Amino acid sequence: MTVERKEAAAAGMSAQEMDIRLEPEGEHRLYAAEDVLHRPLTLTVVAEAIPERSGADGALRCRVVVKDVRGRTVFETERPAECRGDGAAVAAIELVLAQTGYYEAAAELLAPDGAALRRAETEWAVVPGPHPGPRPESFFATNVHLDQGHYRFDRMIGVKMYRGHFAASGPAGPASAATPETWRPERKPDDPIDYDFRGIERVVRTCREHDIGIVGLVGYANPEWARAETARGKRHWGPPRDDDEFIRATVPIVARFPEVKYVEFWNEPWVYGWTWADTAERFRRLHNKWIDEARKVRPDLVVVSGESASYLEDHLYIDAETTRRIDVACHHPYAEIGHPNGRQGKVLRTVDYHVRLAEKHGVGRSFLTEGGVVDVWESDREKIKTAAKQIVVQHVLGALAGLYQMNIQHNMGFETTQLAGAAAYGVMTHLLEDRVPVADLWPAHPLIWGAVFANKRFADANETRANEFSARWSVPVPPEYEDDRLKVAVLWSWMGESPERLAGGTIAFEAAARDIRVLDFMGAPCGEVRDGQWVVPFTAEPVYVTSEELEAGGLAALLRSARIECGHPVNLFVHLITEPLDRSPALTVCIQNQLNRPIRGRLTAVGLPDGWRAKEGGVAYELAAGEIAELRVGLAEAKPNEANRYAVRLRADHDDAPPVEYGQIVQAAVASRKTVRLTGRLSDWDGVVPTTTDSRMLRLGVDPTHYALNPDAARPEGTPEAAVVTRTYAAYDETKLYIGFAVEEPSFSQTADGDPDGLDKPWLCGDLFDIAFAFRDRAPNSFRQAGDPWYWKGGYRDTEYEYALFRDKHGRDRFTRLRRPDSPRTTPYQLERSAVHYPYVGEVEGAEVMIARDEPAKLTLYEVAIPLSEFGVAEGGLREPLRFGFVQWTDEKLPAIEYAKAAGVFDYWCGGDTFLPSWLSFHACTTRLGLE
Repeated sequence: MTVERKEAAAAGMSAQEMDIRLEPEGEHRLYAAEDVLHRPLTLTVVAEAIPERSGADGALRCRVVVKDVRGRTVFETERPAECRGDGAAVAAIELVLAQTGYYEAAAELLAPDGAALRRAETEWAVVPGPHPGPRPESFFATNVHLDQGHYRFDRMIGVKMYRGHFAASGPAGPASAATPETWRPERKPDDPIDYDFRGIERVVRTCREHDIGIVGLVGYANPEWARAETARGKRHWGPPRDDDEFIRATVPIVARFPEVKYVEFWNEPWVYGWTWADTAERFRRLHNKWIDEARKVRPDLVVVSGESASYLEDHLYIDAETTRRIDVACHHPYAEIGHPNGRQGKVLRTVDYHVRLAEKHGVGRSFLTEGGVVDVWESDREKIKTAAKQIVVQHVLGALAGLYQMNIQHNMGFETTQLAGAAAYGVMTHLLEDRVPVADLWPAHPLIWGAVFANKRFADANETRANEFSARWSVPVPPEYEDDRLKVAVLWSWMGESPERLAGGTIAFEAAARDIRVLDFMGAPCGEVRDGQWVVPFTAEPVYVTSEELEAGGLAALLRSARIECGHPVNLFVHLITEPLDRSPALTVCIQNQLNRPIRGRLTAVGLPDGWRAKEGGVAYELAAGEIAELRVGLAEAKPNEANRYAVRLRADHDDAPPVEYGQIVQAAVASRKTVRLTGRLSDWDGVVPTTTDSRMLRLGVDPTHYALNPDAARPEGTPEAAVVTRTYAAYDETKLYIGFAVEEPSFSQTADGDPDGLDKPWLCGDLFDIAFAFRDRAPNSFRQAGDPWYWKGGYRDTEYEYALFRDKHGRDRFTRLRRPDSPRTTPYQLERSAVHYPYVGEVEGAEVMIARDEPAKLTLYEVAIPLSEFGVAEGGLREPLRFGFVQWTDEKLPAIEYAKAAGVFDYWCGGDTFLPSWLSFHACTTRLGLE
């Protein structure tokens, strides 16, 4: 059965019904542009077992429609079908394509009356072709089983590096050299080992023949009998039963193949995770010993290690002896799999943090050795087409963050069955291979993105952020590209209300050179010249702007001065109200200009709750390009309600840009001046007005302004059945700050023991509040301090004091300090010798904590009294500004409930350093707490 027929069967049709065959026949339906563009491509439609009288009253006809990646029709025809004597109908249709890209064809066999008798679909991709020859230092890599790569396919789309298992301790495909005769269960660890390198040699040779280099991955301990008892018990891949035996089985492989320059040691050795059933200290011992032995026979070896920024910081960088052995730090971010776009910034910020952290610890290069944009083996064509643009985006973001090598895993965005992604990848590598980032076009703008790539001789160290994206400026360029003058800019926009409601727009710039070309992310021309100006779509789909005539700096200047038009030029949210409503406080509105030019406007309240009245006139503002400001919309009257939830609607009108309307639920967050006695009863908080979060309101794309004020309304479609509603209380006196959470939830449990040196991560084990406070906008040891061009784009930490509040599995109520202003972002728990490495982690001296569960009422009350001395605040000295936020974890396994998200904080302020655990991303803690 052909691939096309398999697809038809998957779509619900009989496998014998109809095929579409392409001639010439491209391997895996991938074509080189030089072979098919401007030449006939024949689609032969074959329908079998046609009912006997289907064509008796007239000729059968075949209708074919071909569409591009956006679903636009590029070819359509209806032709007679030939009825053969064997009961089949055949139609051969020629079309001529002019552009690279991704194509889908749908064919229907029509009866004389127009009824569809058969239907079939197929897809194919056309790519421009790679830069010829190997690139052992290429930016473009993929993660794959080395003996299962589609070598010709990958070469055609420009993959230059495979990252895959290269050295395992026992039979595991081509990753092992130990012979079966000397690698048996009955062997003793110190028995001799014989080697057979033929399998690995074949793989290395095949990769070389296809211009593909290798980042070799060392590990695992294979087969199961070669692993430690703990690993066998948990069905994990390591550690090995004997370190020396593992070293003797794997180091000779590395020694045998000097062309494999980069070797990565052990994949994802998370503490008692899926590949490592032991402590990090045990891993460091093997890691360091293996590297020392390998370097005795391969002094040139470049060691790649770490697997994630979090693991590096938590478990490797704490040890100087381990850190000095690492040449390249690697990272595996999967934060935005399946997201419609990367607007939230999750992948970017964790990659940026990873690179900056490596630099801080003296590790010279950073790789991303696993990544993706769709789920593994995703087969939904619509999802694959939507995600294809993210392949380009993630590579450009990685380059701007300073990665030396980027990786999209096979089958997580492109593959022989993910052709839209393969087409995008092939166009990208054709344009960007052998070119390095030389300009970050709009570093201060979080929603508009652009970079210029060019031959490294055009690099200018005076460019903004050049020191951060110059990692590849020293990479040799092949002789045939030394004189390359093509500059390539990549542009896209995420402007709009939310990730699901992007506004799109245009970018217009002078046609300053005759050779300027504008291509979409599939390599097809786009945009047009009007009155001497290029006018180009500016959306979430990347576009390429190329020129040889313009200098790199000239192209950058041209695009920076371009005029951007968008239907959503500003974003805004309303901060929590930090004064009692009976004082008629102003609404404090955070507003950001997303355009690359100044904007003037007026902000007015166009919808307020009953009993509220705005002062006349609104607020005028003038914002520089990318500027963030706070505006105060005055209230003449503000009557509180019992729910402390208020639906407001604001309108921003502009002189030369479209208006923006915005609706939000706002609440008053004011700590009462009161001493709270912790008794485990809700009456402890009498007189304190709480804020409320509801798990049903926090799904992306849900507008809560109606639902939040009417809790009995039907849930937004797709929200989980279980609901968790939390009322948050705050109070303070001369010596303490009091926080309370009253949680309505179906159940209450926690399976973690709660000890930092234990094996559990309590966030993932049940009910827990991760609480944070801050008095400054950035923790003092955070990257991206004030004045940094990537202040809101890159990885940052905006919380200073962080705590875990929960009841452990032994019934102990815990209030554990996780971080303080001068501490690293290390994720406590699963630590070893925490008192040595992390002396700040532990219970808070002088704090009181009480957690009470009322099972009949399904109500859990958390209470904590924190001495002000914990924050370095003198008695009676608590002052504003004070930021307070939390992330709530539940045993209902709901998505983490974010206070900042409920408070309307910008969706694109998400990162991995606001709350723990640090390998996850959360909204910025810009939620304020007022003091009565």
